[in-house]
Amino acid sequence: MLLGKIQSGKTRAFTGLMALAFDNGFDYVFILTKNSKALVEQTYKRMRKEFRLFIERDEVDVSDIMKLQDELTPYELEKKLIIVAKKQKDNLDRIGNLIKDSMIHGTKNCLIIDDEADTTGIGYEKVKETADEFNLRTVASEVNRIRGNLDGCIFVQVTATPYALYLQPEFDGSDIKPIKPRKTVLVPSGEAYIGGEYYFLESNKEDSPGRFIFEEVSDEEQEIISAKTTDRRRFKEEEILIREDRLTKFKRGMVNFIMGGCVLARNGAKKKYAYVIHAAVSQQTHDRIAEITRIFIEQFKDNSPEHQNVIKTLLLESYQDMEKSITEFGFTMPDFGQVEKDVHLALQQGVKISVINAKDDINKYLNEDTGELRLRTPFSIFVGGQVLDRGITIPNMVGFYYVRNPITMQQDTVMQHSRMFGYRDKELLAITRFYTTRKIYESMVKITEIDVALRDDFENGRFEDGVYFIERKGDTPTTAKIVPCSPSKISVSNVVYLKPSSRILPIGFLPKAKAISDSVVRKVNKIIDDIMPRGYKNAELIDIHIAEKLIEEVFNCLSMDEVTNRFISAD
Repeated sequence: MLLGKIQSGKTRAFTGLMALAFDNGFDYVFILTKNSKALVEQTYKRMRKEFRLFIERDEVDVSDIMKLQDELTPYELEKKLIIVAKKQKDNLDRIGNLIKDSMIHGTKNCLIIDDEADTTGIGYEKVKETADEFNLRTVASEVNRIRGNLDGCIFVQVTATPYALYLQPEFDGSDIKPIKPRKTVLVPSGEAYIGGEYYFLESNKEDSPGRFIFEEVSDEEQEIISAKTTDRRRFKEEEILIREDRLTKFKRGMVNFIMGGCVLARNGAKKKYAYVIHAAVSQQTHDRIAEITRIFIEQFKDNSPEHQNVIKTLLLESYQDMEKSITEFGFTMPDFGQVEKDVHLALQQGVKISVINAKDDINKYLNEDTGELRLRTPFSIFVGGQVLDRGITIPNMVGFYYVRNPITMQQDTVMQHSRMFGYRDKELLAITRFYTTRKIYESMVKITEIDVALRDDFENGRFEDGVYFIERKGDTPTTAKIVPCSPSKISVSNVVYLKPSSRILPIGFLPKAKAISDSVVRKVNKIIDDIMPRGYKNAELIDIHIAEKLIEEVFNCLSMDEVTNRFISAD
């Protein structure tokens, strides 16, 4: 596994791996991407760009498996081939047939790169006829079949969220190839990389430049904005500008977005910027949010007499808010009157609002050269959900309004929503804001702490015998319930979730008579009393010999069942 960070250069890393493989006798590379047209297109264009010189020399071909001709000639098969495919049944069937019919014959060396390996390519479903048997889901089964047809092939997983992969079973002796990584290689990130530590850990420090990023959204606002339909007793779209007590951070976010870009333009940084509103998965909700956004932008742009005082107040509040971070990063804050004019001019030139979800072809929103989301105007606002996650690069994203609030947060999914991670200069950081509820923010702090700890263990070589997760979560109302991944990805693994106050108890024994156990308790208490006082509640490090002595004494209280005794004796 190549383990990188979100938008830290994982594609660049495996591109280097591909070049190294070609230089050392490998013939073909298959890149399996997330089941997304956008990501296939982005990967295809990236490979064409990276290997352009060799394509022009007719030494390398890059193809999308669904656009590849049915039969390849011997001439074509002698080139280095890069085949990109979605992790989707039709795509994978074509790869399997290509391998079987014309490509391998035992003479070709192949590299399979499973990009975003923790999604789509793993997962299990129950066998209907039984209560306790599982099959690989269709796509996972196809990936497994392709690997089985390639003797000696190298299989590399690439991800930034590895939790589901480390929690996979071993599958020894079965027809299913191990999906659990045998070796993990960390992909280093450069000094300019900005990730979860900056957004969710350093932002809590008083001297950190990231302390201005988080702006808290009220629970009431989250409920209003995430609804599929409007409860007009609570909120009317046409009143968004004049109702100062409704959607305050929703409005602040968009004004900050335009204000920040205008200020940087005054400092010589003329760029196009992106703002993302990520709410519930419902397409109906996305359309409603986009409509609210349009109404707000139009009313702000019209600047009618009845709205002028409210607009002036919003601009002043935004000016004061942005000034703190802009001056922190060494930029000059222009006079308010200048920025006010710039904001109104920007609104007249047009703020582009786009809904990005599964009902539309995302390719029309992508840059033809880079595969990134295309910014058509200086200020682009994207409204969406799950489509705006892993693999999609959003350039110059400086605002993120995130109010997706499930009861249970899947750690891998939530981290992949963080499209603001990546290589960012101080200009972008000076105007970046993250708007969400306190509960979501604290949950993301917790998720980041877990992820940082995992990477620290890898960097310090603490996983010589494999990766194991033991996690204790406090029962607190300030965070959501956090699980590492979708339960379907690890449904055949030996993973147990314990609710508060529940227990797992050992079996296979009976307690001995009370007279015996009382004697043991006295001996155990004496050993522990020599280590720590009775009222001491914290953990204490003890010598392994003392631990063994405690276990031996407690074992004297137990009478093992016959089967268990045979097991212990044999061991």
